[in-house]
Amino acid sequence: MLIPNGVDADHFQRRRATKPWRRRWASRAGGDRLRREARSKKGFASLLIAYRAVAQRRPAGLLLVGGVRRDDKELLKVFQKQQPDLPVVVVPYMPSEALPAYYNLIDVLALPSFRDGLPNALLEAWL
Repeated sequence: MLIPNGVDADHFQRRRATKPWRRRWASRAGGDRLRREARSKKGFASLLIAYRAVAQRRPAGLLLVGGVRRDDKELLKVFQKQQPDLPVVVVPYMPSEALPAYYNLIDVLALPSFRDGLPNALLEAWL
């Protein structure tokens, strides 16, 4: 069964932002704040904190399917150094045809994003 996410492609067509728009938001955001917020919206730090809390109560492992964002790699290294007994397996990005095998391994799917709509991973893993 396929349930596609639908959007009006004409309305959301990618366009270049005008210079006044960029200046207005850059000044409000303090320069590169927009880029920092884009990175932090995924909630990777919250995921690691939650994983540690769960693992303190029962045996658990963390399977990160799709790799780790470049901005979060250092955070993961620190976590693994501080929590060497908590297993973390990172599976790089792969085509969607390969994902069902990984979805079948998990007991709990965590998508710790703070500001995302309806990610395909949630739909795919739900089935």
